[in-house]
Amino acid sequence: MNDTDPLTELRAADPARRLAVPTTWPSVDAFIARDDQRRTRRRRARVTIGAVAAATAAALVVPVLSFGGAGGASPAAADVLQRAAAITAVDQATSPGQFWKITTVGSNLTTVAGNDPAGGPDPVYAVYQVSIQRTDYVSVDGSQPSWTQETSGDQITQVSGPGGYQRPERTSGASTSNLAPDDIPGTWQTPTTDFLRSLPRDIAALRDRLYRDVAGHGPSDDTEVLVYVADALRSGLVPADLRVALFGVLETIPGVEVTDTNATIGGVTGIAIGRLEPRNGTRQEIVVDPATGQVVGEREVQVVAGDGPPAGTVISESRVTRTVVDRVPADIKQTAQRFECTVDNGGATVCGAS
Repeated sequence: MNDTDPLTELRAADPARRLAVPTTWPSVDAFIARDDQRRTRRRRARVTIGAVAAATAAALVVPVLSFGGAGGASPAAADVLQRAAAITAVDQATSPGQFWKITTVGSNLTTVAGNDPAGGPDPVYAVYQVSIQRTDYVSVDGSQPSWTQETSGDQITQVSGPGGYQRPERTSGASTSNLAPDDIPGTWQTPTTDFLRSLPRDIAALRDRLYRDVAGHGPSDDTEVLVYVADALRSGLVPADLRVALFGVLETIPGVEVTDTNATIGGVTGIAIGRLEPRNGTRQEIVVDPATGQVVGEREVQVVAGDGPPAGTVISESRVTRTVVDRVPADIKQTAQRFECTVDNGGATVCGAS
């Protein structure tokens, strides 16, 4: 990741951004400060202004593929993924003009830097776990701008570092822009209608696409594929047939295993499928409800203690649910900060307050 340009661009980027580290536009600098601490873990930003509704589709039962002999998920993880994929799931029916109401509840770590209380020359960092509540209203056909209402910091817990530092502040606000989801390019982190439609449903082809897209990113390709899949699923917009194919890809990733048979996110319990990344001691997990085949949520856990948070710390987690509504609430439309955005020749979204 470039250490300068992407952060500069973020200050002028789309107001409805990542769910993994959600933040409203008035606190974008706070987001950038958090991202400095998270960049070593190569988490992927998600721009929710580009999120659009997936087409209604029935889930397909897909064949189990094997890649590389001993490679691939553990038998227990493969069993969970196969059972989830075999459940027939149909996406909720929608009509033009409606919106997906996508609700995200979770938490993330944020870092505050200060002087060493012992008088040392280097800064010392205090790490806090900050709660997130966010609701996105995304046009089901991608034709209308998205709206976001977000609150950060209702609950704040210090997880490491010295006491006495200024705690993160609670923020709350709503935002929107002039661009509809279909107006911007799509990626794994910013899924659009065209992007989701373009992804292959064949497991082998989808696997090849993912490994091509992650090349050169993250601590390892295998971990980054899991991160990319989590990014897409976290959007709440992946259609049923593509979700099943993504489960099939997860089954082929070396090191993927069942990490928790009783994982609870946002009050909902499922089975966690994850992979430990030896290079940074973190584990990316996707939590699946084996009874319904639905993704409960995702989380990242610090497994091996290092310079950052203690072992066992949940770095981030999110529980995402969605439903269909006919309109955006009037109070959000009345209070939302509005941004005028354009897409430049390089595909970046640049915004300014209107």
